[in-house]
Amino acid sequence: MNCRKENGHRVFPVFYKVSPDEDVADPSSSGVYKADLDRHKRRHSYERVASWIHALRSISQISGWVIHDHT
Repeated sequence: MNCRKENGHRVFPVFYKVSPDEDVADPSSSGVYKADLDRHKRRHSYERVASWIHALRSISQISGWVIHDHT
């Protein structure tokens, strides 16, 4: 997302087994990302994890492809 902001690069999100509306839009409160973000909060600085959460929220606002596992 930094490259998009600073250099105008294109971002093509692919949402694999997650919902961009629910899981990615609010990753720190619930959904598939909560446990992982809680673990990262213990290992990394607040600023670093907050930047990841901000990036996930920004990505959820971009049209992309939602892929469900149909195996």
